[in-house]
Amino acid sequence: MIEEAPSVYLDESTRQEMFSLALKATERLNYRGAGTFEFLYQGPGRYYFMEMNTRIQVEHAVTEERAGIDLISAQLALAFGTSIQAIAHHEQPVVAIEARVLAKTLGKLPACTYQPVLVFGSKRPSIRVIGCHRIMMP
Repeated sequence: MIEEAPSVYLDESTRQEMFSLALKATERLNYRGAGTFEFLYQGPGRYYFMEMNTRIQVEHAVTEERAGIDLISAQLALAFGTSIQAIAHHEQPVVAIEARVLAKTLGKLPACTYQPVLVFGSKRPSIRVIGCHRIMMP
């Protein structure tokens, strides 16, 4: 599975429209917390709301690299009453690509998922590996 930010397919105008819709929805719902709005994009002027997730998602590392923020810490701070305005974030002029690789092991050990996140555009490219998450596979 590949996750990339920012998307090379979205122009800035469309990205801002989607952001505005997500922001309006959170304000209308009085939502306080970290979450994601997902849209299906089918070309210029053709995008559709798909879902809102009120949890941190597996691809959060891509967002963290772009936003310059630890999303887990931010979500906990919000839960304890910190205002979203008080949580510092500094958008990074980088391209972040996450590739989740499922690696099956021999024998009776469960499968293992590795999440390397590649970051380009900073002073030097870097790789962030989010360990090995054991998941049960049939």
